[in-house]
Amino acid sequence: MAGALAGCGFSPVYGPSGPANHLTNRISYAIPETALAYRLRQALRDSLGEGSEMALSVSVSTSVVTSAETRGGEILRYTIPGTAQYRLTDSGGRVVASGTVDAFTGYSASASTRAVAAARVDAEDRLARLLAERIVTQLLVATAATPAP
Repeated sequence: MAGALAGCGFSPVYGPSGPANHLTNRISYAIPETALAYRLRQALRDSLGEGSEMALSVSVSTSVVTSAETRGGEILRYTIPGTAQYRLTDSGGRVVASGTVDAFTGYSASASTRAVAAARVDAEDRLARLLAERIVTQLLVATAATPAP
């Protein structure tokens, strides 16, 4: 199977000559100081490491939307849609990549107040990881043709 994939031009993103090498441990992060943004920054660091040759700025917006309720008006479920706009610049300030990603998660509201609060935190954590994965994917695609430094 590996031979078949190698024959078609497949090469691992995080392999020795993969596109992730152009970004790994080269990026500093400028992300707002919110709980969700903190989780997003950590997820980006987990994927790309941290350095100082490039700067990634990200702005995040979210909301909480009722997505299910009873006929009597009791809320059963919430959805948290989120959008992240990002811009990666090199040390000279030139924009290397930019874009917008979005995702959503949900959580149940049909338990105790404490359980609902914990479910919301968990949903925000999932949302941050989803947004980070999408940003990383777009950065890898945008920089795949970039020659190695």
